[in-house]
Amino acid sequence: MSPQPWISRGTRAGEVENLDKALVSVIIPAFDAAANIRQTLNSVLAQTYQEIEVIVVDDGSSDATGAIVEEFVARDARFHLIRQRNAGVGGQS
Repeated sequence: MSPQPWISRGTRAGEVENLDKALVSVIIPAFDAAANIRQTLNSVLAQTYQEIEVIVVDDGSSDATGAIVEEFVARDARFHLIRQRNAGVGGQS
């Protein structure tokens, strides 16, 4: 019997049954993104899948990016903000 198309290689069928409860981490790098970050985060909130955590890595923004993300952090425990000095592309960890 061949595996079902929705079962990836190395995944047991019992694990797939719990897929609807799996936590999905959404990681969003941001640098001076105040003009777009609210729309981005609202888009994540609009998804039907609710088992998420949203981690925004603020890469040393000099605009209101951090303050906007903090609004989301204050009202939804699934949101997290990590601030760091500007490290540029590939430097976000």
